[in-house]
Amino acid sequence: MFLFFLFWLQQYSLFKTTRATRLFPNYFFTTKDTTLTFIVQACAGGIVTVPLYLMALYYPFAHNDSALQAGVKLLPLVAFLVISIVLNGRLMSMFGYHQYWIVGGSVMVLVSGVYFTHLTVDSSDAIIWGLQAVLGAGTGAFSQAGFAIAQAMVEPSEIQNAISFMLVAQLVGTSLGLAISGAIFQNLSVPKAAAILGSSFSPEDVVKIVMRVDPGLLDSLSADFKRQVLDIVIRAITNGMSLLYVGGAVCLLCGVFLTPNRHLLGRKTASASTTMTPSSEIPESGHPVTDMEMHESRIVDGYPTSVLGLPGSLAEHHM
Repeated sequence: MFLFFLFWLQQYSLFKTTRATRLFPNYFFTTKDTTLTFIVQACAGGIVTVPLYLMALYYPFAHNDSALQAGVKLLPLVAFLVISIVLNGRLMSMFGYHQYWIVGGSVMVLVSGVYFTHLTVDSSDAIIWGLQAVLGAGTGAFSQAGFAIAQAMVEPSEIQNAISFMLVAQLVGTSLGLAISGAIFQNLSVPKAAAILGSSFSPEDVVKIVMRVDPGLLDSLSADFKRQVLDIVIRAITNGMSLLYVGGAVCLLCGVFLTPNRHLLGRKTASASTTMTPSSEIPESGHPVTDMEMHESRIVDGYPTSVLGLPGSLAEHHM
């Protein structure tokens, strides 16, 4: 994170670079909608990867499944995720209403995420598959929408920068999601398992039991100890799942506070007229904050809209 902050600071201050050649378009953070879209895309990156990582650990412990069987049981999540992404890409490009996709998908993620945190060793496959279907459909409703939304918010010459902006958000969310969920799982499971097993197992053996690197060690435990270890591991997994409803809640808030503009995406946008100061005309000197001057004025149904940062006086024209 420290290196990322230094990179952001260097790009922001234009140290040894220029606006035209800098790698990260951090001036997008100067507007509300692009910042909120960045946050949504980052949260979506974590929401997608966290259940794939943690459920692959859950099945071997709770149901004694092999790695292949655990992968097969994750198919409902993957299938509904892919189908929802395809439907989102098709329907949102036709009808717009990008804000509704984010809000609706976030609610589904929030609800399913809460239930995922209550899984136990005895939870049935039917319940888990249903939760996976809801989570996959909700996540797919907005997990890739940020790329289209960001491109529609900027001038044509800035589309490449908008895509890079969303890619960074996705990678940051994926990395943070895996790092935080993995830290929660290990910090909650290993110390508690070591306290129960006592000195009869070395710290390395405890880690192998918790990570199921050596299934024989877990099977060598008595029925009582094995049940206690399984409860600890499953509880650590479900605690890591709390990132799902946290991410869903953040996306929901961001979706609510996005500027309502049903015509930002969709067929009607194709007839919109666009005027914007080309990036090539932006002076090389000055502070990056002045990039807020870059506003895209569109005429949609006779109403002017500012895609990058809606002026308050025009808010009433948006539907």
